[in-house]
This record gives sequence, C-alpha cells and structure tokens, in this order.
Amino acid sequence: MNELENKDIEEILKSSATRLSAVGDTRGIMTIFVKCTIDLCAKLESASAEIKQFNNSTTRLTKVMIFLTALLAIATIIGAYATYMMSVK
Repeated sequence: MNELENKDIEEILKSSATRLSAVGDTRGIMTIFVKCTIDLCAKLESASAEIKQFNNSTTRLTKVMIFLTALLAIATIIGAYATYMMSVK
C-alpha cells in the first residue's frame, strides 16, 4: 500500500504491472481502484481539516459580531440618554 501512496495515478497507469490485456487484468484494475481510493481518502481528510478550520473561524466571527452588536446597542442607549438629558435642561 505504501508504494501506491507515493506514486501518481499516471505512473500506475503507465507501469507494466497494471496494463490491461484484452481479456481484462484483474490485478491491474484492482491496483488502479486501490490507488484512486487512497487518493480520495487523502483528499477527504484534507477537506475535513479545512472544513473544521472554517467552522472555527465562523464561530469566532459570530462571537465578535455579537460583542460588537452589544457594544453598539450600549453606545446607542448612552447617546439617547445623553440627548434626553440635554433636552430636559
């Protein structure tokens, strides 16, 4: 399996061990199938890590936006109170 992980699919297709005969070479077909499966698993693991990182970033962004919204609400209340106090005098 390790030798398949290190080879490109093009190398496997060109190698003599995986050339398909007219009748059909089961070993060659299975080698190509295994290599494609290994490549897909590697890409899925990479995508999974990227999705997790994106999720963490989105969570942080949401927390910051909630904080800024609360800060803006407080500033608006203080501004409204100051305006009210100036109009009463």
